[in-house]
Amino acid sequence: MTITDNSNTTRNVDATLTYSKALPSTSASDHWFININASSDGKYEQNFEADDVKTTIHDIRGHESDTHIDITGFQALTSPSTVDADLILNGTEEQVKEVYYGEVEQLLKRTTGANHIVFFDHTVRKTRPSGVSDTASNRQPVLRVHADQTPISAHTRVQRHAPNIPWKRFQIINVWRPLVNPVYDYPLAVADFRSVDVLKDLIPTTLVYPPPTPNGETYSIIHSPQLKWHY
Repeated sequence: MTITDNSNTTRNVDATLTYSKALPSTSASDHWFININASSDGKYEQNFEADDVKTTIHDIRGHESDTHIDITGFQALTSPSTVDADLILNGTEEQVKEVYYGEVEQLLKRTTGANHIVFFDHTVRKTRPSGVSDTASNRQPVLRVHADQTPISAHTRVQRHAPNIPWKRFQIINVWRPLVNPVYDYPLAVADFRSVDVLKDLIPTTLVYPPPTPNGETYSIIHSPQLKWHY
């Protein structure tokens, strides 16, 4: 990703984001999919294509209080961790659960007012050396603009991980934290939800996994000049 500074005051940057678009041969009725089981070389089969667009990413620093999970769809917080980053990077899954999950649970309760938190996984994203395959312990950032959950997949996940809790309202929230500061390699950008046209910009996309893993569903995102991005 190429980044250039386009402001002397706000430190906004221009970057190339990879959106998605339909193939010329794809009809409006075709459901989009990514077949993760189709290839062993990391090149998945899919019936849509990448759409690289140079996009302005707005600097959120100094305006963190303007973000809120229920308004902008994301929230920038300052909450230093007491956990050694090396443990998260190199520890076992059980070690991370034991020392880190409780800290995140308290953060989410303070921020959202939720009375019950359920964790379903955690992932450390880092750059893979060229030629190294994608594994559970070696996942690099997803470079395609997307939203992790659709309403269908969100309800499916709740039923899978918390079937016995009488939910009235639930949210699926990703908590992202840089483990090594500052992050120059594949920095995270997030879109202001108010700039998203849900009916036009978001395309439900089936993720086809190898059996016995059940299929999932995410949103691919079509480029729109109305989308406003932040870092």
